Amino acid sequence: MAADPFRVGRALGLLAGALLLAGCAVGGTPVAASPPVSDTDLAALRATVDEVNRASSDPATQRRVLQQLVLPTDAAEQRRCPPTANTVTLDPAWDSVRPHPGTPGAYLLPTLLRVHTGGRITGTDLSALVLTVQSGQARTPTLCVS
Repeated sequence: MAADPFRVGRALGLLAGALLLAGCAVGGTPVAASPPVSDTDLAALRATVDEVNRASSDPATQRRVLQQLVLPTDAAEQRRCPPTANTVTLDPAWDSVRPHPGTPGAYLLPTLLRVHTGGRITGTDLSALVLTVQSGQARTPTLCVS
């Protein structure tokens, strides 16, 4: 009795697919996993985001908070930000926070930024903020609210 060509072709296709999958699993170059964010650093990151968000009801208050939280190397640039009637809130994707390569203590925070004017959301933007933990405090880059 002759073999059914359809079944033979299907069996060969399944076998080839299995071999390709096995080859990818074994032969691929492993990607180094990012080290996890420590609980201490994550708490510092959350505290800084919470502080920025708590100050979002008043532009002058948020401006002062941003000046206090900015990296010391960026303090002069933060002070040069023009006054505004707007504020921002930060909504990071906490599950996606990861170390920033090549910068000790720095973390990438994929974040939804919301711009508020007079208590209303007037704009949004997606960004990957880089916050740096120094001496237990998470510091922001220069954040000029416009």
